[in-house]
Amino acid sequence: MKEYRIDQSKGLEFGLYTLGDHLPDPFTNKRISAQQRISEIIDLAKLADQAGLDFFSVGESHQDYFATQAHAVVLGAIAQATKKNKDRKFVYHPKYFRPCSCI
Repeated sequence: MKEYRIDQSKGLEFGLYTLGDHLPDPFTNKRISAQQRISEIIDLAKLADQAGLDFFSVGESHQDYFATQAHAVVLGAIAQATKKNKDRKFVYHPKYFRPCSCI
């Protein structure tokens, strides 16, 4: 478990996961810039870190409505901005409709 940075003495680990959705506002039908959306994701990771969550995961999706298509860059920015969180990459496989961890 050490190679996965899992502390078994803690029991369950809790964290947040995002695919970096970048959808239009339902009231105005306008989207914020991808840069602003990524900044929001980094801010969310900082808040998760401050709240003591164990990890923050970023998924990868190459579709129009997702801003984290370069997830490694986003995870690097999150790692620089946080102190305690384990950053993880998640892969979303549409055939199964559930994320699988690729620590």
